[in-house]
Amino acid sequence: MWMLQLPREKLEAGLTSNLQSLILSLNSRLIHLSTMDKHPLPGLPLCAIDAQTLTVYPIYGDRNLERMMNLKTSLDALTMEAAVLGGAVLGCGGGGKLEDGLYLGELAAAQGGAHFSQSTDLPEQAAAVAVMPFHTSGSDTYQIHPRQAHAAMEMLQDNVQTSVVGLANGGLGAVDSIIGWELSGFLGLPLLDGGILASYHPASLLNLLTYWQETAETETFTVSLAGRFHNGQRHRRHLWHGRPAELLQQVSTLPSPQKESYVAATGPLRPADLRPATVSHTLRVGQAMLAASDDGGEATVTALQAVLPTDFSTFATVTEINWQGPDQDPTGHIKLRDEKNRQLQLVYNQRYQELTIEGKETAVFPDVIITLGILGTPLTGEEVFIGQDLY
Repeated sequence: MWMLQLPREKLEAGLTSNLQSLILSLNSRLIHLSTMDKHPLPGLPLCAIDAQTLTVYPIYGDRNLERMMNLKTSLDALTMEAAVLGGAVLGCGGGGKLEDGLYLGELAAAQGGAHFSQSTDLPEQAAAVAVMPFHTSGSDTYQIHPRQAHAAMEMLQDNVQTSVVGLANGGLGAVDSIIGWELSGFLGLPLLDGGILASYHPASLLNLLTYWQETAETETFTVSLAGRFHNGQRHRRHLWHGRPAELLQQVSTLPSPQKESYVAATGPLRPADLRPATVSHTLRVGQAMLAASDDGGEATVTALQAVLPTDFSTFATVTEINWQGPDQDPTGHIKLRDEKNRQLQLVYNQRYQELTIEGKETAVFPDVIITLGILGTPLTGEEVFIGQDLY
C-alpha cells in the first residue's frame, strides 16, 4: 500500500496549486482530490484524504482520468432514503435497523463520490468483489473506517489476477443496502446493480463463504481483512486464499472473545453470484414508500403492493411475544390478532422467517415478510411490542 503523509501547514499553504480542483465534503471526514493538469502529481490520478490524519489513499478501478472525472455522484438525499427504506423491506426486517441505515446513508451522501452501474456485465479480464464490515463477538458497530476499507481492498487487488472494476452489496437490509454505496464513495468503484442474496448466515462474509461452499466448493477465492481491536489501539490484517471451506476455517480462527472490527474484501465474484437488478429494485421499492409516506401506513401498504408480488396483507395487533434461545441469537415468536379476528404468528431470527395464519404456514423466507408501523415505518422483530398495531 502506498500513502502520502501531508503536513497540515502544506495543505493549508496551497498544495492544491498542483490540483485543478479540491472538493471538500464538509460533513465528512474525507476530502476528495482530483486533477486535470497536464502534469499531475505522480501516482495521484484520483485519491482521497482522511481529514483527520491527512493521509492520501489511492482510488481503485479504471485509471483513465477523463472517464473517472465524468463520474457523477448518484447518492443524493432522496436516493439514500430510498435505498435504506427499500433495503429494510426487502431485507425482511434483517440487515440492520432503519435509524442506523439512515445515519450511515447521511454520511455516505455527504461524503460524495458514490455511484452505481445499472449493469452486472464486466469487461473481459475484469472482476467484481464484495467489500463489507465484519465484526467478531461483542462488536455491533456498523461504522466503516476508510483506512480499513482501503487496506482490505489493496490486499485483495494485489492478490487477484485481474483488475477490480466494481463492488457488489453483500446483503439486503436498512444498513446492508447502504454499505455498498458508502464503500463506492470510499474506493471510487461503482456499485453494481447486482447483489449476493444467499441466506446462509446473517453476517455477510460468512453468508458469501457458505454460499460458495455450496455452489463452488472446488474453486478458489481470496479474502482480505483489515481491522483493529475495539479500543482502536492495535491494527490487524489477514490475507487468505483457498477454497470456501478453507476460508471459513480461517475466519473461524479469529479471536471471537475480542471486540474487533474489520472490513473484509473477497472475490473475485462469479456472474452466478449476483442477482441482477438488486440495487435498482431496492430503489424502486424505497421510492414507492417515500411517495406514500405522507399518507400513513395504509397508503404505504398500497404502494408496496404495486411494486412487490404481494399475496397477503392485513392490519393486526401484537398480543404476545416470546423470545427463546441464546441471548446472542434468540428466536422471537410474535403473536398477533388481525382485523378478521384471526390468530397470526411471526417467527423472527435475524429477519422474519415465517408467517402462519390460524396455524397454517402462509409464507417462509425468502418470501418477503415485513411489518410496518402505523405510519408505514418498516420494523425489525426487536422493535415490535405488545399492544402495537402493525400492517
